[in-house]
Amino acid sequence: MATAAVLGVFLGLLLLKAPGVEYFLTSRDHGYQLAIGGQVLLGKIPGLDVVTVYGPMAMLTSALGLRLSGSLLGETLLCVGGYALCFTLLYTLTRREWSRWAGLASAAVGYVLMARFYKWYVWLIPLATLWAIQGWLYASEDRKRRWLATTGLIVGLSWLYRLDMGTFAGVVVAAMIAFVEFRRDRRILIQSLATFLTAAACFPIAWLLYLAAVGGISAPWTFLSSSFHGALVVSRGMAAPMPPLPAIAVGYASAAVVLGVAFAAALTLSWKSEPSPRALFMLASALIGLAVVHQAMHRRDPAHLLQVIPP
Repeated sequence: MATAAVLGVFLGLLLLKAPGVEYFLTSRDHGYQLAIGGQVLLGKIPGLDVVTVYGPMAMLTSALGLRLSGSLLGETLLCVGGYALCFTLLYTLTRREWSRWAGLASAAVGYVLMARFYKWYVWLIPLATLWAIQGWLYASEDRKRRWLATTGLIVGLSWLYRLDMGTFAGVVVAAMIAFVEFRRDRRILIQSLATFLTAAACFPIAWLLYLAAVGGISAPWTFLSSSFHGALVVSRGMAAPMPPLPAIAVGYASAAVVLGVAFAAALTLSWKSEPSPRALFMLASALIGLAVVHQAMHRRDPAHLLQVIPP
């Protein structure tokens, strides 16, 4: 009930805070995503007919909102729902590790530090991954493989939203599985990795097979190469040094200190023969934080720093 209440409160707040049509007319970045979503409705395929530096699901999701509502209302509701889920996950994750009040404080801080309106999936990917990792760490032995499969599906779907984030999240989860299971039973390690990797491959393979079916055998390579090349071009073209403003410098320094201290403390606590799920979850949080921090490094400004805040 408390989780549902938190979700409802943030849905209401975000609906009241949702931007008007003038935002959509002036936001180039959000407009880029919506424009490709509109192209999808005209039969174009992201990454094949339209070059994109993001994964196809970002544009397909926007296309779904446009299709269902026939207006920008669908996109607005998708962004509102995505962020409300992010704040609810902040509450849920922190409550389990600390307390209900800490969970509420975490969700409230998340609301204050919310990134750009359309970047809900950039917040949701690390938080959903941590939710699944937390479930796996605390689960009984007979339910661990189910949680690993869930983690894999989340990571695989994340890859379709952001290829870089999905790839790095997969590396972190695989590293966590190796760290936890290697000292226990190598047979279980192999089974756990196989479960996770099999589930994680489902969505990416399905997308690549779809591309091959509609665009020919070379279409998957075209998608992968254009996405990789486009991401490099954008990261280089948008690269910018940190502005000489104390507030931004303090923000970046604070984020670096939090990640560094969390990683060092969690690694120390997890090096015991039988580490607690709490210590392992802090290690996972630090690793996920390190896996997404690249987004705030090529263009060091407040907007990009806010995108990597959740972990």
